[in-house]
Formats: sequence, structure tokens, C-alpha cells
Amino acid sequence: CSCLKTNKKEDIYLSILGTVIKRYAVILQWHVSYL
Repeated sequence: CSCLKTNKKEDIYLSILGTVIKRYAVILQWHVSYL
């Protein structure tokens, strides 16, 4: 079924997006605390 493949792609995309957002959040927090 192709729907399973699309779900897997979405999960991978969401996981990558989550890690990127977490990294940016940490960087922003560091900059805010540094200021």
C-alpha cells in the first residue's frame, strides 16, 4: 500500500524537522542567555 510509504516519509520528515527545531531552539536559548 502506498499510504504506508507516505506515512513513513512523513514520519521521517517530521522527525528531521523536530531535530532541526530543537537545535534552533537551543541556539536561540544560548544567544538569549548570552545577551
